[in-house]
Amino acid sequence: MVSEKNFKIWGVSYGLVGDLIMGLPVLDYFEEKYPDSYKIWVIQKKVAFMAPFFLNHPLIDKIHITEEWDGFGFNDRLLRDECNVKCIIDDWKHDPVDWYNYRDCIDETARVAGVMDFNPAPYIKYPKLCRWFDTGKRETVSSYSKENSLLSSKATNDNIISIFPFATANDTTGIGRSPSVKWWSDMVSIMNKMGHTVYQFGMPSDRRIKNTIQYNTLTFFEQIQIALSTKMSIGTDSGNMWVMGAYSHPAIHLMTQWLPNHTENKFALAPKNINGFDVFAKDGVDNIKHDVVMDTIGGII
Repeated sequence: MVSEKNFKIWGVSYGLVGDLIMGLPVLDYFEEKYPDSYKIWVIQKKVAFMAPFFLNHPLIDKIHITEEWDGFGFNDRLLRDECNVKCIIDDWKHDPVDWYNYRDCIDETARVAGVMDFNPAPYIKYPKLCRWFDTGKRETVSSYSKENSLLSSKATNDNIISIFPFATANDTTGIGRSPSVKWWSDMVSIMNKMGHTVYQFGMPSDRRIKNTIQYNTLTFFEQIQIALSTKMSIGTDSGNMWVMGAYSHPAIHLMTQWLPNHTENKFALAPKNINGFDVFAKDGVDNIKHDVVMDTIGGII
């Protein structure tokens, strides 16, 4: 086996927030197969704002932002050609197209990267980010007891719940991947009555949910930093929630089968989170009962 830092690996998933997080377990695969290899973590320029999250990751030696906004430039390809192992960057396709009936996002991301023998231990399939920044929790700045560990009974900002309400600014799936404004408004009203303050995160263009404190005009990094200071988060199968999951932040994922012909393996798209709980309804997440969500909140808090 190669164990020299001059053995270079180019990867993994490049262009979307969630995809970058889904690619993290492939780093463990590479480290096991090529111990002490030099791993270049490639991020397309359109999601360059994600770079700070990967600082101090023990398996990332270099963070590389591409020349092109949504693709790869001449110098990007030169750097890739210098690497001993190259993850796929062009002309890849999902095989089969309804892969989600057979594999989850972690397994599919590995296959798209060209890793066909990806078969890790279950705990490896949970992406992990290393938190190097202060989140403003009540415990001391140096204490991050919840990170990558099971739920602790220690209270932090007990009454604050963060929500990432929409997977996209406008849900165009027609199936209800994201809850409607009414669903969220009713959910927030119930949470308020139970004594919870609710922070709303997301895009500046997102529809506003009544009776929430708005943080969706901050940078993505700032939003995650604040969200990690709350007791728990609620959201969809979005990149935001994949990031929260990589920090093992207690979370509820609102799930439905919104992709075409998704009939099996219903939690294939659910963010991996050691402290996450998946709540599912067919034909749109508006069909998830609010009392089911409240019962799950009670189980976390």
